Amino acid sequence: SKEKKKIVVALDIGYKICQLDLYKKEEASILGNIYIGRKNIAENIRAAFIEIENGIICYYSLEEKSRAIFCKSEKNNRVCIGDELLVQVCREPIRGKLPCVTCDLNLAGRYVVLTSKFEPLGFSGKLKAQRKQELRELLQAHLPEDAGVILRTNSAHAGGGEILEELDKLYGQLKEIQKKSGMRT
Repeated sequence: SKEKKKIVVALDIGYKICQLDLYKKEEASILGNIYIGRKNIAENIRAAFIEIENGIICYYSLEEKSRAIFCKSEKNNRVCIGDELLVQVCREPIRGKLPCVTCDLNLAGRYVVLTSKFEPLGFSGKLKAQRKQELRELLQAHLPEDAGVILRTNSAHAGGGEILEELDKLYGQLKEIQKKSGMRT
């Protein structure tokens, strides 16, 4: 018999495994992909179902704290049926559940994760206090005013120039994605 290869993905938060997912190796993953999706709303469950590429329907919580990123002109901050939003897949489909999407875009580099939602500077829990303080001082003048920055464990041994270069690159990518989203379908 043929041996089928699987991929195991684990989500750990605070040193605890919170979610384990098993995928067939030949299945293409959409996790982390960014799409423009069209909204259909289900008011009774405070959720929306967003259609992305190839008719894939995804779940989007209207309770989400992230501000919706509208692709066309925004009437107000309220999401309506037919609106097009810039979304990122944050959970693959599992056991019959729909994939989940979020408007909090995350771009991950080797040392930095940049989020479209502004939050205070964040650090990996594995970084030592002294290194966190050094990195805080390094980044103080370079933090974007409209995005969040999280420093990953790999930043412990990285040079300041490498971290700043990666931050600039990721910020440029985020701005380019946001700019192009208004012109795409």
